[in-house]
Amino acid sequence: MTISVVGSGGGLGTGNISESFTVPAGSNFLIIACERSSTGGTVSACTYNSVAMTPLFSYITMPNSGGRLFVYYLKNPTPGANTIAMSFSDSVVKAYNIIALQNVAEVGTYASDSSDTGTTATTSISDMKQSLGILLGFCASYVNTTATPAGDQTEIVTQKQNFACCSSSTEPKEGTSDTMTWTLGSSSRWIALAIPLYEAAGNPVAVSPYFQV
Repeated sequence: MTISVVGSGGGLGTGNISESFTVPAGSNFLIIACERSSTGGTVSACTYNSVAMTPLFSYITMPNSGGRLFVYYLKNPTPGANTIAMSFSDSVVKAYNIIALQNVAEVGTYASDSSDTGTTATTSISDMKQSLGILLGFCASYVNTTATPAGDQTEIVTQKQNFACCSSSTEPKEGTSDTMTWTLGSSSRWIALAIPLYEAAGNPVAVSPYFQV
């Protein structure tokens, strides 16, 4: 499994997301995660090349009204430069990560945790399949701090905009259970999310700048 390309962005008091993103030929999976520094508002639509993306995760609010994390994905996205768009019902600070991957056969059942304080964000996942794959993680933090992947995780991209921070990382999937952890720059409200991505049987083991499986 290989990460083809990544992107990130955000803004202060911005409304909708609309960005040209190039999906390389051979990529069959596209995912976007967006952290927003407000408890209000919802996502009314998320599309790539005008094709609706599938909602995967929506943490409506961090503890004590800290923010929200939204994650959407699309299988077999059209290769080339196309617009990825996420429409919100209000305008607040946002930070987002966009990732395209190759050889993703299945999205497993995610695990998530959250807290209203602390300098470590972590979530543990269990009951994963024995299939070859990776763990893809996202950490959303609030209160003007940073999030750095810890342990054997490899950072993919981190985007910080004022109070909103969205960090993505990956690590090889080992066995049927694992833990993903981020170190926060200061005590913060946070959400940690771990998503198992499985390869199709028989796919070659790929080497990427971001990880090895």
